[in-house]
Amino acid sequence: MWALLEPVCRAGETFPHDPAISEAEAQLAWVEQSQAVMVAVDPAGTLVGTFYLRPNSLALAAHVANAGYVVAEGARPGRSTVSWRSSASPAPSRPMAPICTSPSPTAAAQ
Repeated sequence: MWALLEPVCRAGETFPHDPAISEAEAQLAWVEQSQAVMVAVDPAGTLVGTFYLRPNSLALAAHVANAGYVVAEGARPGRSTVSWRSSASPAPSRPMAPICTSPSPTAAAQ
């Protein structure tokens, strides 16, 4: 995943992370501090995208979400042969795969 995140972080244009972020720091920020992390792969199995989902706050505001995503330069619409589908399209033959999920803060407290 670092190969996907590194150029975006280094550019310093879209995420608030220090452009000098290390691979370990990116792993912590993107994967380990998230509620769920998903990845997208192309038909050859190459990682072409990822997103995270996490609570925006704790306790009574935990239902408000924060998300971020990165798409590989070559897989962005208009720049690749990757087939992008909307929610109205038929399901892709290879669904996005979770790489990390955590119990919700409210479920963990119960």
